[in-house]
Amino acid sequence: MPAIALIAILLAVMQNIVMFTFGLKESAIVSSPLSFGGVFLVELVSIGGGYFWVRKCVRNRRRLALAAWVIAVLGAAEFVLPVSSFGAVVQHAKRERVLNRIEHMKTVIEPLASDRSGVRFALTYTLKFPNTARYLTFPAWLGPPPNRVFGDYFMKVHPEYYDENHVFDAGRLYSFTVVFDTGDRQFDYSRETASIDICDGKDYFMACRVIAIPLDGVPAALAAHPSPTSREPAGVQ
Repeated sequence: MPAIALIAILLAVMQNIVMFTFGLKESAIVSSPLSFGGVFLVELVSIGGGYFWVRKCVRNRRRLALAAWVIAVLGAAEFVLPVSSFGAVVQHAKRERVLNRIEHMKTVIEPLASDRSGVRFALTYTLKFPNTARYLTFPAWLGPPPNRVFGDYFMKVHPEYYDENHVFDAGRLYSFTVVFDTGDRQFDYSRETASIDICDGKDYFMACRVIAIPLDGVPAALAAHPSPTSREPAGVQ
């Protein structure tokens, strides 16, 4: 029985970790401890009270009775807590599954003129989202950290796509264009990928996914247009 009570206390601590984390921000838990730790204190009292009650009043199947009691206490706390660690993990997993269902449908490479040496090109990638929702696109990059190059999104066409309040429809195709200027950095495009960071929000529990876009089409595009004159992408309709 002591082992059951100890495990229940440990689970209660884990269940309240997110609440403790919120409380520690700007020391809010100091000014209002019951707001962030009240449920946890009730859980401790309930588990302890249940332990002593079972030892005193229950003669048969004490372990089963105590286990049922602590499960009821932890389950009730799930409904009472504003944010539960267990619930947050489940919610985050669901949000990650949605992001993993985003489909990369098409890639277009367009060489662009550059004011300096190196390669400059526009990468247009088309995505299909599984659910109607808000999705945020963060700066794309290529290359490892020591040699990393960040791209700039071309926002003259469909600027609403980059608005954090824009709602993307499920099943519809959306094209995004990002311009890379590599300067004096060299890349093996047959092996290199552009990394596209997609998140489902900016809240504390947001989920993100990095989509790797192959760039093996860059050499062929550069060979077909060795001296590009356009400085901007043709645009995506």
